[in-house]
Amino acid sequence: MTEILTTAQMYQAERLAINIGHSGIELMAAAGEAVVELILANYTKQAILILAGPGNNGGDGFVVALRLRQEGWPVRLCFVGQESNLPNDAKHYYDQLGSPLTSIDEIGVPEPLLIDALFGAGLSRPITGELSELVEKVNQSSCDVIAVDFPSGINGDSGQVLGCAFKARHTVTFFKPKLGHLQQPGRSYCGQLTVADIGISRNILSALGPMTRENSPEVWTSFLPRPASKDHKYSRGLSVIYGNITMPGAARLATLAARRVGAGLAKIVTDADQDLSVFHQEMGHLVSNDWSTALADPRNAAFLIGPGAGTHPDLLEKVQAILAEGKPTVIDADAISVFREKPTVLFDAIKSDCVLTPHSGEFRRLFPSIANNETNKIQKSLAAAKLSGAVIVHKGSDTVIASPDGRSIINTNAPPWLATGGTGDVLAGMVAGLLAQGVPTFEAAAMAVWMHGEAANRFGVGLIAEDLPKLLPSVLAELMKTASSGG
Repeated sequence: MTEILTTAQMYQAERLAINIGHSGIELMAAAGEAVVELILANYTKQAILILAGPGNNGGDGFVVALRLRQEGWPVRLCFVGQESNLPNDAKHYYDQLGSPLTSIDEIGVPEPLLIDALFGAGLSRPITGELSELVEKVNQSSCDVIAVDFPSGINGDSGQVLGCAFKARHTVTFFKPKLGHLQQPGRSYCGQLTVADIGISRNILSALGPMTRENSPEVWTSFLPRPASKDHKYSRGLSVIYGNITMPGAARLATLAARRVGAGLAKIVTDADQDLSVFHQEMGHLVSNDWSTALADPRNAAFLIGPGAGTHPDLLEKVQAILAEGKPTVIDADAISVFREKPTVLFDAIKSDCVLTPHSGEFRRLFPSIANNETNKIQKSLAAAKLSGAVIVHKGSDTVIASPDGRSIINTNAPPWLATGGTGDVLAGMVAGLLAQGVPTFEAAAMAVWMHGEAANRFGVGLIAEDLPKLLPSVLAELMKTASSGG
């Protein structure tokens, strides 16, 4: 149930639903009713302003107006468009309205509750003129906005703001969420998102071929590592993390995270001239400064390089040496930035399973043309995955995981208190720990990102990076329990 659609796929879903027996009038009635249900569940009877646009989104607004009037609500309706240009389904409900409509210049002070049924996902150009002024007036007021499908002004595929957009308290969309609902800044403008069933069969999805999903255990639970009684520390996987004395805490955090997600053993490998004692703050992991011997150990199951590594001249060669071993590898932080002048050197070296974990700045350094040319974060991440041959974890409040094979996932459970130093080191260590246990790269990345967010939610405000590994055992225990029970 985690599929996410493009706006084109949603239009296709509606056409297919009509082809198999639904009418557009029925779908519009169901959409309007879903909005009314949310209003009645969250608000007491009060004055309400409905803004209806010139397309089917406006038709949904007409349905809402008719139903709320039946419930005795004082409804004022402003129709922005020409009656003669209305689609047939919207015209069907427009003709039932009867009472006079309000023009935009008569609105004045908006009612405390406003229904935005202007444009939905169909807007392709910025909002300007009187509507722009109204949007700004509403956003600066205490008015609660309920958006039908999308807050007007948000692009349905990219989540970008077209000029200006309503900041909604609630957004009601239909059948499946769309890409723009979950990518920033659209996600913030949507407020609380409700996905309503309007009678479109799930069987239609096979004809749409959605390749993007919302991150959840449903996507990857079957790949969750489960220790067996015959296991020993090496059969559960050895993660090797490169450490540097300039920021030893980053490698320690990553190592602890790798162990907490189930890797049987973790080893910090550093350079010959470095003091090993700074890496020994926690018991239970190995430390070595014999780089060449440690690198070639056949027991190594996965590598991580980047956290606290420092962009020193030989880091580039170290990354290449790790990739040459052909083991699953996570490349993070400084190990990404060191290739900013020579990105193709990195891409040419990626011959086996690899995960790159850039935040937006690192992404621009490594993929400048993609960052400037693609229109949304999913497209950027997929293009980067295809170019590099690696799974991309494009970090942020709307982290995207993209695979070279065209699959993509948007993560939605990350709380704002994850924005603190060291949490990225923990995430990179988690991915490495899962790879060491044999989890495929795409699923390991998605699994780690979701568990990272879940652990942060369990801790709450005041989180620091050191808190995250302590919470991973309880997250894992619940996942394993749910998977075992078939839930």
